[in-house]
Amino acid sequence: MELENVLKRFKLTEQDLAILESKVYWERKLIALLLQYVYIFPNDENSKREFNDCVSNEKVQVTGKYLTPGKRGVVACKDFKQPGEVIMEINPVAVPSSDSIDCFTKNYQIEELEKVLEPYINKVHPGRKEEDDITFQLVIRVYLTYLYDPHYKARVDNLCTHQHEQRLDPIREYITLSQSRLVQILTDFLNSSTIGKSVLKEKSLIHSQRKGWKFLEALICVVLINHNILLDQDNEPIGIGLDPDFSLINHSCAPNCILKHKQNWSGFELVNTVPIVKNSELTVTYIDTCFPKELRMLDLRSRYFFNCKCELCSKQEDPYFSYCCPYCHGALKTVPFVQFLINNNYPPPTCLSCSKTISSVSYNNTNYIIKFFLASILFCHRKFVNADSPEHILFLTKELEMNCKAKLKDVIEGLLLNSDDFTLEDSQFNIVYRLINEIIQYNVFPVYAFPMNRIIGSLDETKETKELTILGMRLNLGLINTLLVTIPSDLSHQESQNGSMFLELAGKVLHILSVANDVNYYSIGDRRMDLGVLCLCGEFFTRQVGVKSKELIVQQYLEVYQEFSKKWPIENPEPQVSLTHYCLRQLFEFANISHLFIETTTEFRLYNAKREVIPLFYI
Repeated sequence: MELENVLKRFKLTEQDLAILESKVYWERKLIALLLQYVYIFPNDENSKREFNDCVSNEKVQVTGKYLTPGKRGVVACKDFKQPGEVIMEINPVAVPSSDSIDCFTKNYQIEELEKVLEPYINKVHPGRKEEDDITFQLVIRVYLTYLYDPHYKARVDNLCTHQHEQRLDPIREYITLSQSRLVQILTDFLNSSTIGKSVLKEKSLIHSQRKGWKFLEALICVVLINHNILLDQDNEPIGIGLDPDFSLINHSCAPNCILKHKQNWSGFELVNTVPIVKNSELTVTYIDTCFPKELRMLDLRSRYFFNCKCELCSKQEDPYFSYCCPYCHGALKTVPFVQFLINNNYPPPTCLSCSKTISSVSYNNTNYIIKFFLASILFCHRKFVNADSPEHILFLTKELEMNCKAKLKDVIEGLLLNSDDFTLEDSQFNIVYRLINEIIQYNVFPVYAFPMNRIIGSLDETKETKELTILGMRLNLGLINTLLVTIPSDLSHQESQNGSMFLELAGKVLHILSVANDVNYYSIGDRRMDLGVLCLCGEFFTRQVGVKSKELIVQQYLEVYQEFSKKWPIENPEPQVSLTHYCLRQLFEFANISHLFIETTTEFRLYNAKREVIPLFYI
């Protein structure tokens, strides 16, 4: 039966719908949409199918249009010389996290269709809000948009499903459950009206129903494999979304593009983070890349079902698990991460650049601390007595070695899984703080590498207090985390573009100044920090924040700093450099990290994960 005849028979044409009240209109409209043709994705991902090119223009073009979906990509049609150029407008179908409702442009028509299904969704999946199952909400929203918007439908039909791989993966349980829920929701909705029942009884009228609702399974696979986490202007997660054009862009562990929220909150845009020459492929990252190659590979295989062959993964040396020469800062020959886990007998390396051999004490102690931190991540869900004692360090290190010999695969999987929710106990603060500083002083293993990057980020969130010494230690950790972890490890320059990470440092400084009362300095061990010096550094950090959404809080911080500067005035004892330069150097020396910077009279520079010298501050 022709679709047009079916629509007329059940009075579902736009002419018939126009005379209905709003609620009934949208109910009938949804029934009409369910009668439309849907694309049945092939089981074999290698099946070639027609590509609907809605992407190619004067800026970019799709490559591999006549190849299978997984072998396509997007390349630049021109040079993008300056970082931050807008390459593509991205308008995903999105679901915000609970506290980010106002960050997205709303689609009135899709909202009305969702309202129609809302009672049935609540009945079938009553706990979705408590479980924060926004992926299921995205599946529903993508499905409704697919039915309603032919342009969106044509672009979704281009995408990979990886149905075969997902059927063999633990995610299969979620796919089956989501499919059965969605089938029940649609069935309940159709059975709620005479027209819906009639349509449901007419076999093959509802295309989504064919082959046991196979299309819904495929669409859930499409959403799972192609959706991405959406970030705000501060690079904080605000929800998830699926834009079929963005999904065509391939992954790299050192990408040249990022997805950014527009300044006016009207959508998203793809911008380059480094210069891109004509005919170069555009890439983004699908995962957190600050892991050893073995963990990155595992993450990509388990979630996206491919092996990465990007520039970073093709290198022999792994920037996120590597040693560096404490004398010349050059990269040292480093054993692969897996070999490091199972073998303790590697001798200290010799630097190929300066021909100096690393001290065995520095090298062995560094390895010992690294293995303790790896064990802390692996066994983070276990409770230990005397977790702040040297005996505990020895015990955990031995426990890691035994596990690596007996079940290495489980160890690698555990390190990847536990890294996301890893936290340290407050009782471990002092001993872990000391070990981090030992690693920094040995300067053999960079703290932007794994597991130091995870340990420092976790420790920075512990130990709430008003004690000046502890607050000073937390500030030092914040400096390490921002200047020695976040900036050097960010090879795409995503974090450093708007300077928003400096706002947290400025806040830590303000916290110290606000509780300092009448003292002029605070101490950590035998080192003292002058509060006038600290005040000027905090003001400097505040001025590094360039994101527009933070303009108000930046102005408030600066006003407070102006008041504090009157309380703790300072003069420059080194006229050959600026006062700001002098104060930053004092702060870095107090935090025991000054030896990691390259300092001139006008700037501070440092080495990134590629061992390239990059600018940090221009003074």
